[in-house]
Amino acid sequence: MKILLLNQPVYNRGDEAAHRSLIRTLNKNVPNASVMILLENVKEGTIKQIKVDNPQNKYININTNKGYRKSRIFSACSGMMFWSRIIPSNRKLIQYIQEADIVLCAPGGICLGGFYNWSHLYNMMLCKHYNKPVIYYSRSIGPFNPRNILQHIFCTRAKEILKKMDFLSLRDARSMDLANKLGIKYIKSIDSAFLDTPNATLPDSVRTDLGKQKYIVFVPNQLTWHPSFTNMPQDVIDKCYLKMIDIIIQKTNYNIVMLPQLYNAGKKNDYLYFKRLKKETENPSRIIVFPDTYSSDIQQNIIKDAQMIIGTRYHSIVFGINNRIPVIALSYEHKIAGMLEILGIKGRSFEFNTEASIHKFDFAKFEQVITGNQPSRENLKEYADHAHAIAMSCFSEASQLLQ
Repeated sequence: MKILLLNQPVYNRGDEAAHRSLIRTLNKNVPNASVMILLENVKEGTIKQIKVDNPQNKYININTNKGYRKSRIFSACSGMMFWSRIIPSNRKLIQYIQEADIVLCAPGGICLGGFYNWSHLYNMMLCKHYNKPVIYYSRSIGPFNPRNILQHIFCTRAKEILKKMDFLSLRDARSMDLANKLGIKYIKSIDSAFLDTPNATLPDSVRTDLGKQKYIVFVPNQLTWHPSFTNMPQDVIDKCYLKMIDIIIQKTNYNIVMLPQLYNAGKKNDYLYFKRLKKETENPSRIIVFPDTYSSDIQQNIIKDAQMIIGTRYHSIVFGINNRIPVIALSYEHKIAGMLEILGIKGRSFEFNTEASIHKFDFAKFEQVITGNQPSRENLKEYADHAHAIAMSCFSEASQLLQ
């Protein structure tokens, strides 16, 4: 069985964790399958960051040629997929698709939805054009709210291709609600990072930096990169985070550990952003900012020993649940609230999805959740076990197509 994995997100520790968990589980449960992970235009060293070392796996990077994006948009809009063959890098992609027995779309976010990712859509349409079975695995979809003609075409094509998937699993309740309204059949899933819990050894330097003081992990998100926040002043978001930091420092004895989720991200650099926030606080000595060089496996082991995690990054909340610690979600996108809804985790999420919700953030409630009674160990285990069971159930169903 030759499996081709497409649409793998990179430069994000959460997407890295989802990838590693899925590939480790795939290698273990389908030992006779070869897995080719096909990436495009990734920066030097990126494959090393996400790679799962196993003879079954092969990682390939295609450097695309000029005009590839326009050719893909044209092909996706018109449905005339053969026109894209005029671009050499597209022909390479087509060759790998033709050689595969089945295509696995990597877990990830709303590429068929709010991100309007044309290459993602094109890849899926191309697979069906060449009659390849496709597993669309543990994704979020939507929202479909087009603002122009091109986006309207994208939404139409996205809905069409979702209905043609041979296996479709969705990872959050909001995506499932949308699929129900659109008549799209799916399997209930959850983030694939829940497939396993890594147990990496912490480097001595990390142990030294953590020290013996108890800590909370806090993972902010600049947000102004997101389509919903492009017109929002960064300082409004920053002031909200700084107020949260002040509450933690003033109302608890915990240190604050900040873990960058992005790496090789250029201007969207979490590490530099966290260092700036630290500098602007009144008590920077209580804040530890780790560099963006530590893998998702190591990050999860740092999180495992935290008192709780507060995150505006989706996977920071996944990591907290997976490692059985209390979470507080700053929900900027429906995938976060939707995941908590699936697991029945209530009262641990704050709306953070509009400028109004950030301006009116309920700091009194935030303080109450921070300082109040936390979920019991039994409840935390129940949440983690439930998430793992959903993830494994989805994988078991998908793996029937991989035998």
